[in-house]
Amino acid sequence: MVLGKTFDIQSPLPYFKLCGKHAKYFKAEETVCIRHKAPLKVKTWKEIPEDNLTIMWKQMEDALWLKEEDKEHAMKQLQKQYRNKHHHLYQTYIQNKDRPNDVHPQDWNWLINNKWNDSKFKERSLKNKASRSKQEIKLVIGTKSIVQNAFEMKEESKSEEWLSAVEVWKATCMKSNRNWCIPNGEEIMDNLKNVGEVYKEEILKAHVPLETYHLVDQMFPQNEDQNP
Repeated sequence: MVLGKTFDIQSPLPYFKLCGKHAKYFKAEETVCIRHKAPLKVKTWKEIPEDNLTIMWKQMEDALWLKEEDKEHAMKQLQKQYRNKHHHLYQTYIQNKDRPNDVHPQDWNWLINNKWNDSKFKERSLKNKASRSKQEIKLVIGTKSIVQNAFEMKEESKSEEWLSAVEVWKATCMKSNRNWCIPNGEEIMDNLKNVGEVYKEEILKAHVPLETYHLVDQMFPQNEDQNP
């Protein structure tokens, strides 16, 4: 899937994770859109009024020349960004930091009284925190997605060929001193080599290599806030 007319912004199936030369423009625009168009006085994304969702889609559509067929994928990205924003706001609150300047005092107080102090929310938040603690690994590439890192590696190599899962894995988890940032880095790399051989034909037929995205990405479950 390629979003837009003149922007190289891709969201390849079945991953729905942004990559491409201009992925940063989509990310920048979605950040602005969430900040200015998404209401904070709701407990979940599903509670956002349809009128607001329409306005948000219109902004993304106009800014990036998106088509109607791009809407579902674009809105999924906005939902993810919205959840991340709420997660960071909650972290700010529980760490007793000051209210961010771009958050209105009424919105801040509403979140405290109606969402963050809700017993069900607190229980779910603790479960998510425990789950994330088991999943999070500090990657060499920081917060950049593995999909985007693979794309940039391909661009830098000036090749039409996608790099293998092994190459992406090494760039993701191997430090400059050749040490792994996780204890079983070498073991996982060997597994990727073996699986790559087993599914070689399917990988070669794919629009993007299945091993690069699916197998490597499986090593890192989503670390974003899981609150709806």
